[in-house]
Amino acid sequence: MNRSLTAAAVLAVLLVTGCTADTREGPTTADPTLIGAELTMDVVLNDDGTVTVTAESNLPDGTELGASVFAEGVFNASDQAVLQDGEAEFGPFSQKGSALPAGAYDVSVTMPIARNQPDEVKAIIGEHGENLTGAQVSTEDITGDAVVVTSEPLIIP
Repeated sequence: MNRSLTAAAVLAVLLVTGCTADTREGPTTADPTLIGAELTMDVVLNDDGTVTVTAESNLPDGTELGASVFAEGVFNASDQAVLQDGEAEFGPFSQKGSALPAGAYDVSVTMPIARNQPDEVKAIIGEHGENLTGAQVSTEDITGDAVVVTSEPLIIP
């Protein structure tokens, strides 16, 4: 009988300890090196008819970005900037110093292929951008490197 009580007590202890919540901090499954890339932009049609683009991102400072303003058969211009304190500014975009013509434009900001980024940026995002995740991250067809892109339409009346 003594053995039965001992076995029952051990079984009870195992059941209780197995069913209680473990409140200790344990390792997480999320990789701390992954960056959920976020890239937003603010497109401004200035009073003089030129366009200025400001980008904000959680990508590392020093990341090289490019912006473009495009209208099929009408206008195509680009500018480069380096992300500093989470921001970069592009433009103003103009038609040879004058206002952009009326029409529908596509405005985009891109982090080009990772392998062309400065070494200090690649140390964070990965040599080929493998540490970047999120809806705005895609793979460039030729190199297989990650790129980050955001775009939006602009209508100039």
